[in-house]
Amino acid sequence: MPNKERTETQFTRLIGSTPLQVDLTLVRITDHQSKHTSEDYLKTFYKTREEVRTKKFDGFIVTGAPIANMPFEEVRYWPEMLDIMEWTKTNVHHTMFICWGRRPLCTISMALSATAWTTRPSAYSAIK
Repeated sequence: MPNKERTETQFTRLIGSTPLQVDLTLVRITDHQSKHTSEDYLKTFYKTREEVRTKKFDGFIVTGAPIANMPFEEVRYWPEMLDIMEWTKTNVHHTMFICWGRRPLCTISMALSATAWTTRPSAYSAIK
């Protein structure tokens, strides 16, 4: 998610256009240094996984980073991503994985190698 602020605005508008009352909580990978978003912005608007570990959520959207065809095992924050995905099983009613965020889901649940993606898969092709 190279442009976090633009993506947040898009999600906020989509969610806000429903009759549901939503309390939006933004969660980030703890030790990842964003190239496109200032640390001050992240500290102001985002929570870490430790800060939300005991909370329950109706929904959780996993977006991800544009890491192309890099094997996930080489991504520095891969263990934390696995921990978050495991946490969603017991603390989140519905989880949606979009964009590159669906790649770790497919890698784990479908036993696909991250380097197996030769094109940017659609949501449909990822669940076939």
